[in-house]
Amino acid sequence: MMREAVILAGGLGTRLRSVLPDTPKVLAPIGKHPFLYYLLHYLATQELSRVILSLGYQHQLVQQWLAEADKGQFPFEIQTVVEPQPLGTGGAISLSMSYALAAQVFVLNGDTYFPISLSDMEQLHQSMKKPITLAACYLEDTGRYGSLEIDETHHTVKSFQEKRDRKPGWINAGIYCIDRTWWTSKPFPEIFSFEKGVLETMVHYHAESSLVAVFQANQFFIDMGIPEDYIRAQQMIPAYARI
Repeated sequence: MMREAVILAGGLGTRLRSVLPDTPKVLAPIGKHPFLYYLLHYLATQELSRVILSLGYQHQLVQQWLAEADKGQFPFEIQTVVEPQPLGTGGAISLSMSYALAAQVFVLNGDTYFPISLSDMEQLHQSMKKPITLAACYLEDTGRYGSLEIDETHHTVKSFQEKRDRKPGWINAGIYCIDRTWWTSKPFPEIFSFEKGVLETMVHYHAESSLVAVFQANQFFIDMGIPEDYIRAQQMIPAYARI
């Protein structure tokens, strides 16, 4: 069975400009390697056939790093897709889906490290028969992210809560399993936000029978979206990945 993943790596990384002024987030130095190195090494354990890198800002630097990297350490094909203009997360997914072949495609945020079992997530996705499954992580403080209201019985997302209280709960951890034919059949605009335009809309308008399933995992998680967490990642990711 073919298994593919898309890494969303085209963002401008504006919140990290103070520490990474001219570097795409996937090439952010973490210890001895760029963040993409750790992400690809995690994916190398997940029985993938192909990884599609969705690129935009400073895409030439990512392509240069890939050209110089030892491809033998990654047991899958790596394909790059470059946005002709900033497309938003939704537009980037649509562009990448046009190159994908698998029935279900995993989509990962390019600034998040959450090394879950994609096989387990795929099994849940197939059993739930929903077009989208998102991975959720439990945090003691959800204030920076906002939280998920989850129907624990039916493994679905009931609502997305705003970033307010610093309380424990489940957050959207930035990994998705999406039915490719469902996605490509939709008349999505060229430029749009996946989170706002798809996830929140689907949950809001189908609250009683959510179309978004959830895979809950208590796993190491770090999001490098802000300088403080990027600094934390310097020690935490190499220690966890043991690379």
